[in-house]
Amino acid sequence: MPSSLPSSNNNAAVDLTEEMLRMSVDRLNSIHPIWRQFILTLNDLPVSRRFDILDGESRQQLHEWLVSTQGEQDVLDPQDPLLEQKLYVRSYVHLQRGSYELARQSSTCLLEYDAQDACYQLFRGLAEFGLGNYQKALLHLDLAVYHEPEHPLANALVGLIAAFTRDHVKAFRSARQALVGRQQIQSWRGTPWLELALFQSEHLLFGLSSSGGLDSGLFSEVSVQPHLEKLSCALPPAYEYLEFVGSEKKEVLFVSCDSKYFYQYALPLALSLADCCSPLSLHLHLINPDDDAFELLQRLSDTLGGNLRATYERVEIERLCHPLVYYSCMRFCRMAQFKLTSIHDYAIIDADMLINRGFSFADVRNSASQNADCILTYSRNEPIWDCLLAGFCLFGAGADHILAGISEFILQSIQQQKCRWFLDQVALFLAAQQASEESVGYLAPEAFCDLEHKQDSYIWAVTTEKNAEAFTQRADALMSRFLYSPSLA
Repeated sequence: MPSSLPSSNNNAAVDLTEEMLRMSVDRLNSIHPIWRQFILTLNDLPVSRRFDILDGESRQQLHEWLVSTQGEQDVLDPQDPLLEQKLYVRSYVHLQRGSYELARQSSTCLLEYDAQDACYQLFRGLAEFGLGNYQKALLHLDLAVYHEPEHPLANALVGLIAAFTRDHVKAFRSARQALVGRQQIQSWRGTPWLELALFQSEHLLFGLSSSGGLDSGLFSEVSVQPHLEKLSCALPPAYEYLEFVGSEKKEVLFVSCDSKYFYQYALPLALSLADCCSPLSLHLHLINPDDDAFELLQRLSDTLGGNLRATYERVEIERLCHPLVYYSCMRFCRMAQFKLTSIHDYAIIDADMLINRGFSFADVRNSASQNADCILTYSRNEPIWDCLLAGFCLFGAGADHILAGISEFILQSIQQQKCRWFLDQVALFLAAQQASEESVGYLAPEAFCDLEHKQDSYIWAVTTEKNAEAFTQRADALMSRFLYSPSLA
């Protein structure tokens, strides 16, 4: 296990550096616009203390000033009796518009009025955060919590940042407090960040966590055969549509998705495999496919020279869990079912990826930290829910027990409604934490989950930003050749 991968025996906070936090924030922003989430919290700030003291005439004057200036930078009179309220409005407006230097100037003036006001410290912290001054930002956010220990918004930000920087004690305290006041944070409803921060801090501090909608106690080593029997009862039937040509052992990329993702992403992925003359085979498992998908699968099999296996299932997803959880997580259970009953080695890969250079599983093992049967993609200095990436994972013959453990944890979590976004990557972390050191190797994401789309990387990846130019151009070119010619030759 890489030395910086957090474990239950390492509870000390990692020293905070600007670069460490910058990497964490940049990566999270690539997955979800979390910085915008920070700014949206401003909509939940209670402002009555600053405006209830105003009489009707003062309120009218403030309203006229706001309408005429839109809160922009005009010269304020230092003797203006409404100066504090105007600085408050100006700080708010500049933060919403991304004018962080102006927001810093206004919030600095507010702190001269009252340095113990948690809201003013929060404004200054957000401004510094927007400017990339993370150490200063944390100082002001910590002061906001110090002056108002139950402030939900300040605690939410402090708890999440502490989770990134592995300050588990602070993350535990602040995330838990923020969740107590969650009803006051309308803009954070439906997001998993606070729950994940609390889950991580509890698990790494105490070795176990059942917070945040997840339960690490559900993870345990399992025997392969009993788990297969459980899968056959728990999963909907899987139907065979196309089988591999030949009976020899293969190295298989496994992709699972619905029809929409098949047309938009998995089909270009399959074509990129053929375009690179990769020695790998492909197993496509479709969830609730439509009729058009079957016609394309047959043609795709011809393009791949018979190195395609296609299976599918019919399932009412909403009866089991949220669709995002099902698509991202149950694929590990389904792959376990297929892999553990075959002679082949399997690697799971996200549908929204492209093969950029042909490779074999030997290339994967040679690129890893050590030659092991289980190879995981490891992103350094990330929280436990995002340090082992589910976008590409290899499971050889000796990793059957690891895959069965991951599958068992996911299955139990969904059956007990202990599941949420990132459950799959939490499962990978727990598996790596329990596995012996020699049984797992680690890949750097730059080669096998490349978000920058470099020419020498093996696999190109995208996150929520699906319109990356180089990625989109290659996918479009592959699809154009497939649709208008009988083969890629």
